[in-house]
Amino acid sequence: MNTDNRPVVAVLAVLLLASTRVSAASTEAVAPRSAAMVAAPAVRVLLDDALALHRRGETESALARYREAASLGDANAQFNAAVIRLSGDSESLPLSEALVLLRRSAEQGYPPAEYALATALENGLWMPRNLSTANDWYERAAGHGHAQAQLAIGLAFYLGRGRQYDPVSAARWLERAAASDEVTAQYMVASMYESGTGVARDLRQALDWYAAAARGGDIAAREKAREVAERIAAEQAAEQPAQ
Repeated sequence: MNTDNRPVVAVLAVLLLASTRVSAASTEAVAPRSAAMVAAPAVRVLLDDALALHRRGETESALARYREAASLGDANAQFNAAVIRLSGDSESLPLSEALVLLRRSAEQGYPPAEYALATALENGLWMPRNLSTANDWYERAAGHGHAQAQLAIGLAFYLGRGRQYDPVSAARWLERAAASDEVTAQYMVASMYESGTGVARDLRQALDWYAAAARGGDIAAREKAREVAERIAAEQAAEQPAQ
């Protein structure tokens, strides 16, 4: 088991920053049967306090508020409390409790927690490595609209990594991630349309996705877009009747 959390700290830190922008209403929508619904106003107050404290750098006080909201069953709070510990911002929360909170949040269907748990399982961080179970969690998060999870499970199907090779499923998930501006997914989808892997060959779709990836900063995609545009023009010219 890898006990060095450095490879995933950046991922978790980003997830923490993103999740703190989730409103209490959004959290309730994710976990409508959670205990947080019983005391929703109290949970909203705790989350607002925790966010304000965290932004001021008062990590321990923020963690205390998140733990209190987590005890009421709030998935957002469970996730944030776990991430504060796992990212190394605080060690006052026992690691074992942080992992329990992360799993509880994921089990409520909270996408950032599902993705973080999958990342930990894939890399063997704080728990035994289990690629198959990691992909289960990636797929759950992907189904809940998490773009990075859609990319991860799409690549798993494309590479046959912890999933049976399935280019059709790969294309389906990668295209959903691409639609959320995941540049790697945009390039992958473009190449699949170009080659007809998992989808019907379609150079115009390939061109559109290479162009999208290029706009997102992928330098190789810029050249590929030029090449595909030239191929489309050549195929169109070849279809013209001779004068």
